[in-house]
Amino acid sequence: MSVHVFGDVPTANESAELLENLTRIRENVRPQASDMMLLNYSTEMENVANKWVSQCKDEYPFYEDYPEYNETGFILVTSNHSPKFTEAFTNVEKQVSLYKYIKDICIGDCFSYKQHPDIFIHYATAKCHYNLKCCNHFNDFHNHQQYIDIVNGTGYR
Repeated sequence: MSVHVFGDVPTANESAELLENLTRIRENVRPQASDMMLLNYSTEMENVANKWVSQCKDEYPFYEDYPEYNETGFILVTSNHSPKFTEAFTNVEKQVSLYKYIKDICIGDCFSYKQHPDIFIHYATAKCHYNLKCCNHFNDFHNHQQYIDIVNGTGYR
């Protein structure tokens, strides 16, 4: 059985919107970081994102298991529909209010927010059809597609 993955690169408008979303989230971080760098769209990160989504793995590439992704942050979204890239930020924005900086605790899931990278970025989508091996990994449904969306970048908080 062969596996096919299709990567979608954002348009210039989508790239600009991507930067705007990330900038807005970062501007609302409290307390404000004194050393936040400006965000840049990176073709190098584009290649990193495409390499990961081409594997159709519904997981983060933790550096312990994937040392080649050390110091690379990912915002990972999986769904059974073709999501817009902004859906990745909806999840992160929800997590902002759950994280308490002073105590370094989270009331709920804050993983995407806490590992949100400081230097960015790329967005990639992988689309797997129902009869492919990578989709069977995600679910027991035999009649739906699985999509993986990733925004990635270098640097951790």
